[in-house]
Amino acid sequence: MRAAHVLVLSLAFGACGSAPTATPPAAPADPAAAPVAPTDPSASPAAPSAKTLTTQSGTYELSVVFDPPAPEMGALFDVVATVVDRRTKLPLVNGKVTLNARMPQHGHGMETDPAQDAGACGKDPTCPHEGGVYRTKGFKFHMGGEWTVTIEVVGASGTDSTSFVYELK
Repeated sequence: MRAAHVLVLSLAFGACGSAPTATPPAAPADPAAAPVAPTDPSASPAAPSAKTLTTQSGTYELSVVFDPPAPEMGALFDVVATVVDRRTKLPLVNGKVTLNARMPQHGHGMETDPAQDAGACGKDPTCPHEGGVYRTKGFKFHMGGEWTVTIEVVGASGTDSTSFVYELK
């Protein structure tokens, strides 16, 4: 009988001791919101390749994503790195970003030689990368396993690097 009273009291007062509340309706999507470009690292936050990294000496912060986000074995893909100078808190617009990948456990690198997109080269010799976005084309993981992706950044605050491991299954 006591269990029945507890059940009745639980139903009367709610399971947490408070009256149930109605969930407010979800706000409609903002039609004026700008769509996110597919090459923007924030476009695929759940992608297995999406990483936020800080270089070894703490000079730069990077958001890195593969395009497409989950590359297939033997398929070409790009790596997009958005770089912010941690000292100035500004995107690294006039820098150089070099990416490469190796399989240390097998003692080899990729079968391709990735190339950095030149950026918006104009009449002057610098090639600015708007928003600090650097795209490197021509990555190809030719076999499954752990690949170590290394990123070197050269900018006004100096040279620094970082790396991360990506497992291709």
